[in-house]
Amino acid sequence: MTSVSNQHEESLDPDKARIERELSCLDLADPTIFFAHVSKLRSWISQRPDLTFSDEQHLSTQLHHFLDQLIATRVSTELSRISAEARVDHLTSIGNQRAFQEFLGGEIERSSRYQRCFTLVLFDLDRFKLVNDRYGHPAGNLLLIDFAKALTESLRQSDQAFRIGGDEFAAVLPETQLVTGETIIRRILHCPVLARWNGTSGVSWGIANWPSDLPPTLADAATDLPLESSKALTSIADQRLYNCKKLNESSRLNQT
Repeated sequence: MTSVSNQHEESLDPDKARIERELSCLDLADPTIFFAHVSKLRSWISQRPDLTFSDEQHLSTQLHHFLDQLIATRVSTELSRISAEARVDHLTSIGNQRAFQEFLGGEIERSSRYQRCFTLVLFDLDRFKLVNDRYGHPAGNLLLIDFAKALTESLRQSDQAFRIGGDEFAAVLPETQLVTGETIIRRILHCPVLARWNGTSGVSWGIANWPSDLPPTLADAATDLPLESSKALTSIADQRLYNCKKLNESSRLNQT
């Protein structure tokens, strides 16, 4: 009996191969077309002429179940792809604002639970509008791409880089004190890829450390108030970024 059952199941191998082949040619980008073809496959399975004897219904069910498994895998893969793309800045290929908020919130939770530290750095490209106005938006896009590249080339493997606005970037540096964070910033600012922008654009930055830059009461309550802690830390880095930008602009004016 087992031998007969195995023979019947083996007889389904060509059918499974056909189902896999046809399903692999379908694009889930258009669900209507995808599931219309799936419906045709189901009809073909139900009408398959060589399912005979007492195992007919059983073998047909197997093929439907096989198709269900393939569809579930395709849908899961597609959802994962869409979710990942929703967290990527498509111009620079680094994380976007959504990815930044999620990662920062997770880092606050982790560091709070295990009493660790990390550093947040915000960046803003100086005179970015001037680059766009003088050289055109393709040049502005190239500057954004170059700075993102400088970030990814200068950061450590555990660090994460994000583009959080037009010409605004962020980096989250786990297990990092302010001193180490400032060392990494200097590495970024002196990255060779940015050399061609010397004299055309510059970079302002603001840095904040968890938990030393937060009021103890807020740092202690971070597990219960992660959003408030995230906003507070970002606000500190943003204020320091603003101060740096004013200083850079004042220095530039004094040199002209």
